[in-house]
Amino acid sequence: MKFLLITLTIFLGLPALSWGSITDPINDFKTDLTIPSGDKILKWEVDLNGDGKNEVLLCLKSDFTAAIESHDTPTWTVYIAEANPSTSYTKSEGTEYEAGQISVDDLPQIDTDTCFVGSITQLSSVQGIVTMQIKTPRSGESTATIYAFTVDGNHLKYTKLAEYQIGQTNAVFNQYLADGVRTSVHLQELMP
Repeated sequence: MKFLLITLTIFLGLPALSWGSITDPINDFKTDLTIPSGDKILKWEVDLNGDGKNEVLLCLKSDFTAAIESHDTPTWTVYIAEANPSTSYTKSEGTEYEAGQISVDDLPQIDTDTCFVGSITQLSSVQGIVTMQIKTPRSGESTATIYAFTVDGNHLKYTKLAEYQIGQTNAVFNQYLADGVRTSVHLQELMP
């Protein structure tokens, strides 16, 4: 069987690794969901890794709104653009929070109002998304964590860049997330 697949791949010029490719991220996203009546899908297309091809990030509008209303950061399902064919994607297999450990259950949390897409100097100028999350305890001061997501093969990699108490100045915030520096995000609303 292996011989047949290798022969077909060579003979037909098929890319050997494209068998699991996704050509329509929207249809794939809808596959495992029960979408409430009247809900919409939010779509964000952005070149995360600087290869000239847009990745596709998706979430339900109701989930996005619920996260914002509860002062949380929305989560996104990420489809990574493949090199060949250029119209196919790989669904991110998860997020690597610790070296060599990929969490398939945790979707990346990205605040589209406070994010930066581009070269990250703290990561040797690798391109990715810088965003932040604010934790407000019942008592004490609120803490902001600034972190980056970068594409690492078929998954995303999380890197914490800074943590500080709200009200203090922070050089990493000023570098990526201050007014006039952060990326303006356009979300498309799609009917499921």
